[in-house]
Amino acid sequence: MLLAKCGASSDQQEPKYIQVQHCIVDKLSEHATVSAFIIKDQQQLEDLLNRLNSSGLVKMANEEEEPAAVTALPVNVIDFNDLEGGQLYLAQEASSILYSARRQPGSMVGAQKNEMTQAVERDAQAEDPSCVVQPELRKLTDSGGRDEMEVDGVIMCNDKAFALSHKSTYSGGSMITEIANKASTIQRKSALPEYAGTPYECFKGKEVVPVFMAENVVPEKSDIVRNACRVQRVRLYRRTGNTIGPWASMKRPERMAVAARGTMRRVLPRAPMHSILRVCGC
Repeated sequence: MLLAKCGASSDQQEPKYIQVQHCIVDKLSEHATVSAFIIKDQQQLEDLLNRLNSSGLVKMANEEEEPAAVTALPVNVIDFNDLEGGQLYLAQEASSILYSARRQPGSMVGAQKNEMTQAVERDAQAEDPSCVVQPELRKLTDSGGRDEMEVDGVIMCNDKAFALSHKSTYSGGSMITEIANKASTIQRKSALPEYAGTPYECFKGKEVVPVFMAENVVPEKSDIVRNACRVQRVRLYRRTGNTIGPWASMKRPERMAVAARGTMRRVLPRAPMHSILRVCGC
């Protein structure tokens, strides 16, 4: 009876991969960040809660889901058996559950989008120091001021612009095609006379580069995501632990191949002419 109530023994429990939004307090400010954890048992969950000074974890709503009206307190997860792998959680502080339930859908997604934007900006500035985030260009309108398009982040450089798409969970190739089409449309409309004076004009003369990231990608779809981004020339980012960085580069294999050939040319010594003549039988 006890086994039936408690479920499988701890040595049979599968590790659970989760992401947790929590607060970091430094000398200057308090800000939210998202960290990844692998929890193997009840003891590791309790250790995590103690480390985060949290009373429990509240499951976050995905950005694709419609936020439900808050009619009851959310579930505060403190038991390993109640933890769902692959989910996003909020580290709950004592006496703040109801407040966080009202604010959590937007704060979670917003924190993740900001992290992605900062990571892409950092990498872009390594290529071109002029690159800077332009949040006011996320929403693009026509000449009448009507909304036409929205992206999750924009980074402007001298000759390039990056259009970002951030998703909580990868659900299909249409997500990648969407940001590829948006980048192409932005670049095309930026040169059209009817879009002069609109936000599109800020992209005129620039190559608009699409960038995609999904917080959760099941392992069996990893190759599908990389191949789709390579074919559609979309820069792919991912979260590894607590950092965000490029997942794949279409140009990297070519550069590596050229570098390898160059290395071979440098390392292999040139054979003396008399040796070549002997081999040829001359």
